[in-house]
Amino acid sequence: MKTSASILIDAPLETVWQAALDQFDQISLWSSGVITSQALDTPTAVPDAPFAGRLCTTPIGELQETFVSLDRAQHRFTYALQSDAFPSFMLSARNTWQLRPFSTTQTELTMTGDTTLNRFPGQLMRLPLRLQSKK
Repeated sequence: MKTSASILIDAPLETVWQAALDQFDQISLWSSGVITSQALDTPTAVPDAPFAGRLCTTPIGELQETFVSLDRAQHRFTYALQSDAFPSFMLSARNTWQLRPFSTTQTELTMTGDTTLNRFPGQLMRLPLRLQSKK
């Protein structure tokens, strides 16, 4: 199941890129859905990534997000999500962030989620999950 959302940020591309990538571990400073966050204390498997990923505390529990790809030239990265709080019908989840300059002072951020669900009851949960992911 793929979901996608875009937002326009009032900051130049390089400013947003630094916050999104180089401060990836500090998402709790700007995301209301994350209570605390910190860099993972493991070696990174993705060349040129600032660290392996992050560990987040959220209202539903702990969430580990690990880089799986990074393209600095295209201002794009993908990370995999893992959590014991995920329902059993969720087999895997990934999120890709793509940044593009909208103007010299604005950046478009497109987030594309890709969640793999099992056949039952996962397929029944597609619509509720899609609606929830928009938040």
